[in-house]
This record gives sequence, structure tokens and C-alpha cells, in this order.
Amino acid sequence: MTKILLVEDDPAIAESLSVSLRAWDFEVTVARTIKAGRQALAAGKFELHILDVRLPDGTGFELCREIREAGLRGPVIMLTAQTDEASAVQGLAAGADDYVRKPFGVNELVARMRRLLLRDVTGEKILSFGEVRVNPELHKAYFGEHEMALTRREFDILHLLVKRGGGVLSRDEILAILDEEGETNDRTIARSIPTSTTSARSSRRPEGIK
Repeated sequence: MTKILLVEDDPAIAESLSVSLRAWDFEVTVARTIKAGRQALAAGKFELHILDVRLPDGTGFELCREIREAGLRGPVIMLTAQTDEASAVQGLAAGADDYVRKPFGVNELVARMRRLLLRDVTGEKILSFGEVRVNPELHKAYFGEHEMALTRREFDILHLLVKRGGGVLSRDEILAILDEEGETNDRTIARSIPTSTTSARSSRRPEGIK
């Protein structure tokens, strides 16, 4: 599941939004203050941050700056009831990626979240082939809307195949590319990737091994 940090002081909004996002298969950690948000950030890594602007002990702008100064790359979405342009500019200047004004629809918010999660966050484009998408930064792979449960080595092999446009690679070629860490072996490849040589164009999935 994609891990989300939600910093929102209004109990009703925090509860409603966290329940809705969990229904969309997001793992949500809720904090009500900047202090609690800092503690959550210190305890774990989040793939996206949703910050309310007005908080009891400061503003979401402050926490957004701290996230960026710490080198955390996960997208930041600011939530606010303010409608003035200056507030939006301030949020973007603090390092936010998007700015959503209350009230808002959950479907709209989720669409914005997905757009940000699929963007290029490292200078390398999100890779895709057919319905398969690979995020090298987060070491996550998706088939359609579903995240694939892969071991690290399986992810490396899938990443390689997607980068090659679903082309056919021999076991020796994969071993030569991925065996730099001395962990990949023929058994790993046989277990991870089917040996079918079905056309990549017809299957729309990364091709197997010849």
C-alpha cells in the first residue's frame, strides 16, 4: 500500500478523509499537529504528504519546508480553506506540489494524488509497458491499478525488462546485467519470470526469457 501522512487538526475532516483514503487502498497515518507530524516523519517514510495549512502549533507551510529541507521527495499537497492567491503562492514556494481548497471531493483529491505519485520524482520517468508501471525511486510496480508483490530481485528483473520495452532477454544477459551484487542466479530468474516467448505485443506484458 502507498503510505500517506495526513496532518489535519479538524477531527471530523481527519477521520472522514482517512477512512475514504483507506477505502482507496492507501495506508494513512494521521497527525493533528506539526509536532505529531514531525514524530510521524521521524518514525517512517511516506510516499505522499497531505498538510492542512492552519494547525494548532503553526502552519502546514512550516512542515512542508522541513520536509523539503530534510531531502524527502514525496509529493506534498496543501489543504486550506483560504481562497486568496497569495496563500497558494506561499504554499508552492514552501515546496508544495499541489494546493487543494476546501471543500473538495475525495475523488478529485485521489486523482491529484495519483498524478503526483506517478510523476517523475527523480529525473527518471516512470517506466511503463502495456499495463505494467515501474517506479524505480520507490521500488514499486503496478499492473493496472494493483500493486505487485515482488521481492527485490524480482523487481530488478521486471524493471530491466520494462526498460528494454518488453523485449526478449536470455538468462545469460540478465545475469550479466543484474549479477553485480552477486545475488542473482539462474534459479532466481527461473522463479521470477515465466519462460514463455509469447509476443510482447500480443500479451502487453514484459516478455519472458528465451
